[in-house]
Amino acid sequence: MLFRKMLRDFRGHAGQFLSIIILTFIAMSFFSGVASEVEGVEAARTRFESEAELGNGWIFGDDFTSGDLGKLNEIHGISNAQGRRYEEIHGSDDTLLYLYFQHADLINRPLVLEGEAYDPEDSEGIWLSARFAAEQGIHVGDDYSVSAEGKELRLRVKGLIWQPEYEYYKNEVDLEPDYHDTGYAFASMKVLSEETAFNQIVFRSDAEKVSMLEKDIRSVLGDRYNVLLDRSGITNLTMLDDEIRQHRMMSVMFPAFFAVIAILTTVATMSRIVDRQRTQIGTMKALGLKERKIYMHYLGYGLVPSLIGTLLGLIVGPVSLSPDLFAMKFYMDSSTEYMLPEFPLVIPWYFPVFGALMVLACVTATWLSCRKILAIRPAQALRPAQPKSAKKMLLERMYFWKKLSFTTRYNLRDVSRNKVRTLFGIAGTFSCMALLLCAFASRADFKGAIEDLYVKKLMNNSAMITLEKDTDIRESERLRDKVNGELVMSDTVELRTSESADRRTFHMNVYEDGRICNVLDLDFRTSKIGSEDFTLTYKAAESLGVSVGDTVEWHIYGSAGWKTSRVTAITRAPFEQGIVAGRKAVEAAGYSFTPTRLLTQEDVTEALKAESPYIADVTTREGLSSALDHYMELVNMVMAFMLVFALLLVFVVLYSLGLLSFEEREKEIATLKVLGLSSRSLGRLMLQQNIYVALIGALLGIPLGKMMLSALVNSLGDSMDIPTKCSPGYIFLAFAITFTVSVMINQLFSGRIRKLNLVEEIKAAE
Repeated sequence: MLFRKMLRDFRGHAGQFLSIIILTFIAMSFFSGVASEVEGVEAARTRFESEAELGNGWIFGDDFTSGDLGKLNEIHGISNAQGRRYEEIHGSDDTLLYLYFQHADLINRPLVLEGEAYDPEDSEGIWLSARFAAEQGIHVGDDYSVSAEGKELRLRVKGLIWQPEYEYYKNEVDLEPDYHDTGYAFASMKVLSEETAFNQIVFRSDAEKVSMLEKDIRSVLGDRYNVLLDRSGITNLTMLDDEIRQHRMMSVMFPAFFAVIAILTTVATMSRIVDRQRTQIGTMKALGLKERKIYMHYLGYGLVPSLIGTLLGLIVGPVSLSPDLFAMKFYMDSSTEYMLPEFPLVIPWYFPVFGALMVLACVTATWLSCRKILAIRPAQALRPAQPKSAKKMLLERMYFWKKLSFTTRYNLRDVSRNKVRTLFGIAGTFSCMALLLCAFASRADFKGAIEDLYVKKLMNNSAMITLEKDTDIRESERLRDKVNGELVMSDTVELRTSESADRRTFHMNVYEDGRICNVLDLDFRTSKIGSEDFTLTYKAAESLGVSVGDTVEWHIYGSAGWKTSRVTAITRAPFEQGIVAGRKAVEAAGYSFTPTRLLTQEDVTEALKAESPYIADVTTREGLSSALDHYMELVNMVMAFMLVFALLLVFVVLYSLGLLSFEEREKEIATLKVLGLSSRSLGRLMLQQNIYVALIGALLGIPLGKMMLSALVNSLGDSMDIPTKCSPGYIFLAFAITFTVSVMINQLFSGRIRKLNLVEEIKAAE
């Protein structure tokens, strides 16, 4: 009997219960979908790195020998030290290959997808990255030529591989990965001459921190050792760490909104139902039904819809959302960002726990809504509830109260006397406004950082020439004079402060004279870099905890001695975080100015590229703009995803609010119609209240939207600096959408006002 009654109530209040199902479904599907993707990525990554025996220590320097490896293995905390020779190879067709020559295959092993197993003794073979080979149309058995140590090497492609150090990689002049023109490869040290030394050593360590081994390592390698890194200093690995952190944050932040609104919807709906069924509750008690059974009956109103939505979300999210996200951003055959093997579907233990907590929260909300009425005696329940005491609001004591219109006074009183419904409406529009603002503003911030700051303000050149490695300074200057350009020295550095031993890896750009390049101050004003300036980007300064006038210690990869410099300014840059300095500042620290790039405001002709052997690559403004457009496409996809969820939340919340408001006031509306108010006037009355609630919620949602935006951008880590701002235009747009949906929902209920059966409602009130 009670089950049939529950089904009748579900049909009679289908809108509210459907809202609970939709909200819990969205919350659970988003959470389980994104969290399953995160767990799948981490599972794929862990298996990938485990199969390849990825080390956790990297030593960079030069002239390392096999004898050094034996001595390093004797250090407590180091095992499987393996030497290798690293070279960057530029091809004639503008390709770039990161090439490793190894003498062993103990750790950081390339995993073969197709072809022969990697053999560090094979003097004739090369193993190419599978994605690069696929993009270039290279197959196992083809010949492939590379230039190393000043000679041309013709090698046979023995296999196609992937390797975990290259989960993410790109040319340093590119803003995003280009797997068509950039790849990696492994070959044997026997390909090179016998006297060739290693310039990298990788090893495994069980030390708490790899940096704790530095003293022992230096005692073995001496001045030949320059840099010691753990995996936190390897950009190819930390980029994926930042991405996982961002997705994990999103998997919790966005579902939380839907879960909270689902709980509030349950509270408002159940408060309304038990209030209207007061007499039925008294009748059931009078007929002898146990109070526990009645409690369980009404708790089912919160249990059933939330359980349906949660179970559907738990099924749909991992099997639909997760694989699509993985294919778009992570799968090695289709992603344009990260490179991981096939996605494993992972359903971790906390998924059912999260779902159970959400269902429990809805059931608890139902109990809190019902407990007062369910606790009263049968005789008291059979009598109609006493009207709520009409206490005067503070506004009613104000001198201007009587000057307000009837509609305004009625709505203000109604809002004051129906606090649960009002709180639900405010919380709903509050969440909607925050999500809409975050979606719009984050897209605008990325677009502004890329187009306004990077392209329009920082890019003062029409082309950037990448110079061949080891190009003589005199040849660089001759090429500079031909194109009337400015030379730039780009490198990787380690930074630390005298107060902390923690090291951070950053980028460094050193400009010859600041004639072409621009920098941005903290207020995003354009200025020139002085020849003696030594500046840090905002993200680098923030991570180190330094400001203008402080000193930092730094050194370039490839040099062992630490230098000390005073920070002359803090600058802003969307990409390439670290040091931005003038030539004299770096030379004063004891380094030679060795250009790697050349900026020019003139067009670089094909004839110049053909005649100059020192030009490795040319990046034009148009080519960079195209890459930026592609990057924005990915950003737009994520923002569109957020926007769809935000709009869905707006509609569901405002519809539920309108439905609750209408059903609670049916008798009052009928009475007002009998007293002579037209349906149009009553529609305006309801619209005005919706606007009040939406306005309060939207205003409160602005600071929350800003906080969400800041959290979303900060989750990118230290590799990007995206200024966050919520422009008035986007605040207005989010407002406009919220109010437009509110008006549309109001129009839906205006028709119900016209069809209201006055006799039935008035008789029901009696």
